[in-house]
Amino acid sequence: MRVLFVVLTLALGCSEPSSAADEDAGAIPAPRVDAQLIVRPDAGPPGDAGRPGDDAARPGDDAALPLDAARPGDDAARPGDDAARPGDDADLPLDAERPGDAARPGDDAALPLDAARPSDVGVSPDAGDDPCEGLTLCAEPAWSCEGDVAVACWYDDNDCLVATRTDCTLQLNGYCSTEGVLPGCREGEGICGGMGFCPAERYCEGDTLHVCISDEEGCASTRVEQTCANEGKICVATQDGGADCVLASPEAVSAQIAAARAAIDGAARLPRAGDWDIEHALVTRVKAPLGADAGGFILQGERTGPAIFVLHEDPVGVVEVGDEVSVWFEEVDLDQGRRVASGLGWIDIWSQGNDVNGWAQEVSGVDLVTALDDYEFELITLEAQVIAPFASAGPRFVDATLRSAGVTEGDLRLRVPTTLSTSLLGDRADLVGCIVRIGPSPLWRYLDRAQPTAMDISEIAVECP
Repeated sequence: MRVLFVVLTLALGCSEPSSAADEDAGAIPAPRVDAQLIVRPDAGPPGDAGRPGDDAARPGDDAALPLDAARPGDDAARPGDDAARPGDDADLPLDAERPGDAARPGDDAALPLDAARPSDVGVSPDAGDDPCEGLTLCAEPAWSCEGDVAVACWYDDNDCLVATRTDCTLQLNGYCSTEGVLPGCREGEGICGGMGFCPAERYCEGDTLHVCISDEEGCASTRVEQTCANEGKICVATQDGGADCVLASPEAVSAQIAAARAAIDGAARLPRAGDWDIEHALVTRVKAPLGADAGGFILQGERTGPAIFVLHEDPVGVVEVGDEVSVWFEEVDLDQGRRVASGLGWIDIWSQGNDVNGWAQEVSGVDLVTALDDYEFELITLEAQVIAPFASAGPRFVDATLRSAGVTEGDLRLRVPTTLSTSLLGDRADLVGCIVRIGPSPLWRYLDRAQPTAMDISEIAVECP
């Protein structure tokens, strides 16, 4: 870039004193020059500033005339302006669009000048935000097919060359074709005989479940539509990338659990085989195998139940308390009076970390012995008094008879692991007369015996006289 030194302020009264010899010779005192550097977009290197004959050094120039240091709009007020005084640029403001600059010989006007200079002080205009930033852009306009997905690369309203993808199978008998003027979506038979490609094996459109099976060539050989709402369900995406019709409310979950429990009722009380689904229930407890007790986990749909125990030989790490799950099992059995689901086929986990501790029901005033079927496996809290010492309650468990506000007679017993009973006793021989507060924990049972259970110290508190 070429650099021009422009005289902004010439003050005759502030010039350097001249020597006597100069005055005697009639020389004009050299004016003091305050110069400001102006950078033009088309100027050359800074070294050009010292060219002989430059504006600041030309004798007889405007430098000899009195100039106001702050001459705003001086051009308009001074006769003999640029148009009349060729070669006079040094003392005048530079206008970005002065016509005729290129024609002034011997002046800086002989340098190439850009008629559309953004600014004589070298500041570039602000380009603003990039409207194409964050978009999927193409290198050039193009149209293509990726299976039955049409890909178009064309300009949007901001002149961004954007890639747009369209699933052609979402329209009836739709497919993507490279035939014709441009590749794109078509309707008709297509390369897959009108069936197109499967966007997924199972997917939702609103409350409609689509099941699409592909053949060896990738064409959809079978398409099935299922309206979930007809079954009182909704269509949702599953964790494996598919979709399914599922129950939409806690009441519907409770109805499924109740149906499974009811299958075992009747005079014979025999196991009932079938295909059982419980969908979107919450895990309220996970129980590892201990002694003769089988392992498994408890499911509820609502705080007030019902609940069911699902057998699993090693459930720890498979599910956790607070998991929202769907399960399929083959049979409902009776295990020492407990209704349990057996023959577990699969588990889907939909969400985790749901709070179920608030689901515990306070049952101190309830007759749990007569209402055992209504509270079996449900989360409860209970305050009662111990009236008998601990006795064996199966391998690695003990129990002790209780009385509560709701049970003044009948078979109500506190059941705990043997190791926990040792901690609760301390140096006492028994807990007779002590008040125990149990829960939140599930209500267990042995035949018709109600067994409020604490599996660790966090589920029980003891206060002795």
